[in-house]
Amino acid sequence: MRILIVEDDDDKRIQISKFVCEDISSDYAEAKSLKTALRTIIDEKFDLILLDMTMTTFDVASGQQGGRPQSYAGKELLLQMVRRDIKYPVIVVTQFDIFEPNGEKITLEQLDHDLCDQFLGTYLGAVHFNVKYDDWRDKIKELIKINHL
Repeated sequence: MRILIVEDDDDKRIQISKFVCEDISSDYAEAKSLKTALRTIIDEKFDLILLDMTMTTFDVASGQQGGRPQSYAGKELLLQMVRRDIKYPVIVVTQFDIFEPNGEKITLEQLDHDLCDQFLGTYLGAVHFNVKYDDWRDKIKELIKINHL
């Protein structure tokens, strides 16, 4: 299985990459921003995408910011995939359990429900990532198993 890890936080990306290698024994590629992720999924083939929801628009280079983090950058990537008829399965892996786009509070559970409705067939589910606990690993493995990946 080939997996794309879309994550702008270095520590989280390292932990997810380690998990993919050790627990899933899969080959993977990484993208650190919305634009790089989009370019990567256009250019390469994947069996699964592990997608952060909140990230910068552009890769952060030395001395640059990469743009402001966007609360729904992951959703924007899903929309771009639909527009381009790209149908890789996606699991959202996020550190946040509350999102506040435009001042409106949305729980991870509500976001999960909305993404299920909007991206049926592509979106597999959301996993809450917490550096202090390992249950996120089991949840990703369960989503992979349930969806026969």
